Amino acid sequence: MDDAWRHVFQYFTTHERIRYERVSTKWMELLQEYWKKLDTVNTDKLCIDVCFDHWSDCVRAVLVRCSPNITSFSFGRNCQGTRHRSIKKQLLPDVLVELSKKAPLLKSFRVEDCFLHEDSMSLLQKLSPTLKVFCLEHCVIDFSDSHFANSCFLSLLDHCSTLEEFVITGHDSCYSYLYIDDDFMEHIPPTVSILCISAGEALKIRNANFVSRLKKLRLFDAQYSFLSLKPLQDLVHHAPNLLYLDLSNSRFITDFSPIGELSKLRCLLLNGNRIHLKNEQLSAIINGCTLLEVLSLKRCSKLSNEDLKIISKCATLKELHLAGVTGMTDDTLICIAFGVPLLKILDISYCNSLTSKGLESLAMLQKLDHLCSNGIYDFDDNLVDMIRKCRPHCVIEAFHCRYSMSTNELFQMAFLKPMVEPESVRSTYQTSRYHYI
Repeated sequence: MDDAWRHVFQYFTTHERIRYERVSTKWMELLQEYWKKLDTVNTDKLCIDVCFDHWSDCVRAVLVRCSPNITSFSFGRNCQGTRHRSIKKQLLPDVLVELSKKAPLLKSFRVEDCFLHEDSMSLLQKLSPTLKVFCLEHCVIDFSDSHFANSCFLSLLDHCSTLEEFVITGHDSCYSYLYIDDDFMEHIPPTVSILCISAGEALKIRNANFVSRLKKLRLFDAQYSFLSLKPLQDLVHHAPNLLYLDLSNSRFITDFSPIGELSKLRCLLLNGNRIHLKNEQLSAIINGCTLLEVLSLKRCSKLSNEDLKIISKCATLKELHLAGVTGMTDDTLICIAFGVPLLKILDISYCNSLTSKGLESLAMLQKLDHLCSNGIYDFDDNLVDMIRKCRPHCVIEAFHCRYSMSTNELFQMAFLKPMVEPESVRSTYQTSRYHYI
């Protein structure tokens, strides 16, 4: 009978499991048995039926019931993908106090879309030294003293000397009291292989001296950095085995051609480099990075039609993002369609020079799963029918053009495909950068 109840309890929500402990002594024993075996705390599963305001209370109630064998903690993600990122959850200090008791061998700590008070941040220093993964994404931290903010992170980095993944990502001023400069980077443990520091205005690094210590570095993400050409050369020299590189909006890098020396690179993001990324640099990159699976050049407007044709040499490409690249014409699109048969995701939004002549070549992409063609006037029902004959399940995102998306397609994008946001393709490199490691 106990096994039958254990099976039934699998269908209970977290609130129900806690509430039903009071039904009987036997139920309490069986339910507490479940908590004792738990080694992962993940709000994707624990807080499905809980409003955001009570997430901290719910997680703390779970931690109180657990044995001290928690190895993974994930807080803040909304697995349904239907809420806007501006809605931040509160990660209260009580949760971290309890976590420090129940996770003496913690391996992974991930927090996303959360608001962290000063008291919560100070408790990060008490995370287990066994930590391998530390990740803060799209969070807001509240500090009155910037020196204290930095000291919390530096203490964490010095304490967790075997970190393999260090991630702080966000936009604009969400980490305004944090200062990620060259001195900060010297505290990054040499064991780190995944390093994402696209922290908006907090990112102040100007050199790449720290890379020489990171022999295992495979993923580097530093959007909106102050890096220039010399640090880029140092990065390429000291991290020849990079698989993933994001240098979007790097306005101080005047020549991106050294990237072509990264022969193992599989994912390259150079979005927004509209001033310095030019034709001959793209040629050097394409000729050198022969294993590329993802290339993103959104808003790189200095690239001409003729030089964009070199992308057709990337026979291994599975994702290509060219939104806002005004030099894109029919000839280029036809070359890409012929030369890159493995494309699964293509974003050509607002490439306004494209006409139906070039768009017809999209029907040749036999593996296309997602097409984004916003703002292209000639994209119409006939083209959609042509693509659908070859790829009936392809997700087509087409706002501001002659094709009117059906109610079914809009519903699919809003609910059935949460990775797709209006007027942007959230590709696999955004939903899971670890695919390339």
